[in-house]
Amino acid sequence: MTRVHEVLWTGGWDSTFRVADLLLTHGAVVQPIYVLNPDRRSAMAEVRTMRRMRARLVARLDDPRALRPLRIHAKDDYRAPKHVTTRYASLRKRTRTGSQYLWLAAVAEHHGWSGVELSMTREDPPGGLQRAVFAHPGTGDPTLREDDHARLFAYWGLPLLGLTKAELGGLARARGFADVLLLRQFCFDPVLGRACGRCHPCRTARSEGTTEGVRFASPLLRCARRVARSAATRLSRGAP
Repeated sequence: MTRVHEVLWTGGWDSTFRVADLLLTHGAVVQPIYVLNPDRRSAMAEVRTMRRMRARLVARLDDPRALRPLRIHAKDDYRAPKHVTTRYASLRKRTRTGSQYLWLAAVAEHHGWSGVELSMTREDPPGGLQRAVFAHPGTGDPTLREDDHARLFAYWGLPLLGLTKAELGGLARARGFADVLLLRQFCFDPVLGRACGRCHPCRTARSEGTTEGVRFASPLLRCARRVARSAATRLSRGAP
């Protein structure tokens, strides 16, 4: 029986590398999974990005069915059980931790996931989260620490943990699918299709040198957007 790789896909650099590499390098079957956060302004941009990527990937496949239809779960449909929220709270006391790790765990707990692929890459040097979660941070070894809070990551396979984002880019170029990665969406607050340049993912991309092909919004465009949002808020409140 053909193995199906279940991969959390967001249209970002890391998860897109994994999807493309499985399909185009290894000839694998991929079931992409997306957990929709309606509170994130970039959610629809991520969905549109994955649609464009899918078209480009499918055109290169001998069997287009190797890339299965995107499976979408809405995060608000899942409530994290107490042991999951306890682990998340404990982890947050130790290091900065994104809320996505809580609601992803809630979905995983509900569906009984084990080995669904989360495309976390190696940090050099390891950041606080990886030091708090992994027994041997910075080595690519996915073994979790024995602490209960590390169990928040027990649902996931971590196939890219031994590679940096820059190394993914090099491999994508060598393997012929860098153009797919350049379509990626990472900004939390895009401005008319351009990256805002201010959010955490934008700053991270700049610091890691993975902004090739990205168009950033100008200060003038960001200012115009702020004015428009302020005006819309005032109108919704009935302010003069």
